[in-house]
Amino acid sequence: MIRKKSHAFISYSRADKKFVEQVVHDLTQRGIPVWIDSAGLSPGTSNWEQAIRDAIEQAFAVILVASPDSRQSVYVQGELNVAKIRNCPVYPIWANGREWIDCIQLGMVNYQYIDCRLDQYAAGMDKLVEVMHKIVGNREAETTVSISLPTHETVSVVLSQFESMEGLLNHLFMNYLIDWYQPITYGSEWVLANVTTRQLAVPWGWLLESTGEKPPLFRMDRNWARETPGSFGLEQNTVWAAWEVRRIRGIGFATNNLRLEHRLLSPFGSRDLMLLLGNQCLKPAPANEVDLSKYLIKKVIAVFGTTYKDIAFVDTAKDCTDILR
Repeated sequence: MIRKKSHAFISYSRADKKFVEQVVHDLTQRGIPVWIDSAGLSPGTSNWEQAIRDAIEQAFAVILVASPDSRQSVYVQGELNVAKIRNCPVYPIWANGREWIDCIQLGMVNYQYIDCRLDQYAAGMDKLVEVMHKIVGNREAETTVSISLPTHETVSVVLSQFESMEGLLNHLFMNYLIDWYQPITYGSEWVLANVTTRQLAVPWGWLLESTGEKPPLFRMDRNWARETPGSFGLEQNTVWAAWEVRRIRGIGFATNNLRLEHRLLSPFGSRDLMLLLGNQCLKPAPANEVDLSKYLIKKVIAVFGTTYKDIAFVDTAKDCTDILR
């Protein structure tokens, strides 16, 4: 199932329990859903560590209750590390202590924080609520895609967190696929595919390696990984999956015809491919002989149960109006 970002996770030291209880009460009363271990963990939870990890995974933010005690807490340190790996933003609030430097890890010295000590609590809480409401509002407008994994779960990924394909792929591997594939094997062992259109998130050059097993894309050309996820079709509300390379064939098509692209990127694309070939709207060509500068649309898609291997199809500029209706 899709893991929705449903709450703010409270990271704190037991020594600050009274302060934390007030924070949880005030946030809840003002419409901010929170998760705290004292309430979120059911009695008898056999694997509390996994429950904590899952709660951070589903959090839209981690609120760190900063104090001299939380700085020394190994549990707080662990929660912050998980938040960092999960790309979950951390918002510190200062609970007590004379010097800020004594209340946080050295790596957080330059973090902006909200001072909630003593008589500054009310104003600080107003600011925290404002920030949390803004995060929730922004999340509703963020571009997300769903990605199915070999673990039979589906995760929702916020694309604005990743400026490049490299960042997205590293996130998926480190958080979900590290037990399934070896490092740096994207393109050789696994690849992202659009479940509906079968478009593959790979560059055209991926087709050029036609002998033997395909090498990892990161070893072929690192420049492709600097492109944005949107360059490969990862867009709002699309559904993708991690597919094993050995189970699919990759083919490319190059065209200037938007209708032709629409037909090939459809649930009936394999059928229409044969139809377009038969009517000479498309012709096969070696991928390395295609002059990509002549075409606006260059896509790589997956096909199953076919004899085509690492080949490309280019449009013939023939009038195919009747076929493409």
